Amino acid sequence: METAKNQSTPSAHIHFDYAAHGAKISVIESLLGQSGTLKLQRFSIEALEHNEDHLLFSAETDDGKILPAETAQKLMQLPASRCQLENVLPGTQIENTLTTARNDLIKLVNSRNLTFFDEEVNKLDHWADDLKFGLEQSIKDIDQQIKEVRRNAKIAPTLAEKLSWQKQQQELERARNKQRKELFDRQDEVDERRETLIGQLESKLDQKTAVEDLFTIRWSL
Repeated sequence: METAKNQSTPSAHIHFDYAAHGAKISVIESLLGQSGTLKLQRFSIEALEHNEDHLLFSAETDDGKILPAETAQKLMQLPASRCQLENVLPGTQIENTLTTARNDLIKLVNSRNLTFFDEEVNKLDHWADDLKFGLEQSIKDIDQQIKEVRRNAKIAPTLAEKLSWQKQQQELERARNKQRKELFDRQDEVDERRETLIGQLESKLDQKTAVEDLFTIRWSL
């Protein structure tokens, strides 16, 4: 594959043999007897998760009709009966079609990036809310237990019982302080995750793209 990718692809006039293909392709049949120009580009774009390479086909007939990209791709799958080197320059319509295709891909990738960001923010918010609710509820429960212990300590009839209740209160306050500390620690963790997520997307706002013209040909069918 690497050898094929590195092969020279000078412009040429390729005569495609539809009959030799052996299978019926309706969109190609409608082009029998016609000729035109075709250009292939490789468009590389940096998406949020990875880098993507796309092959963009653009072709037109000699009477100026732009072919759908899928039709141009099917045309290139036909066997060739002749191939002659020929200087070929793509027309304005072909270049405009390729520009539109690149812009559509950029919009698609940006839309995917936005969806990914929204989903990650929602997951982070749900996780933070559940975490906060659980810890705050636990702290409220401990507060209620502390109130009960204080009441019991006030009405305890002996010093030994008062000391016992005071010890329980002390243990509960330690547990409450530990829960409060965990709440703050988890909030810091949420903030760090949010900062990482924002930084990750910010780095993609300056999107890197690359365009490589692979070949331009004249075609006849």
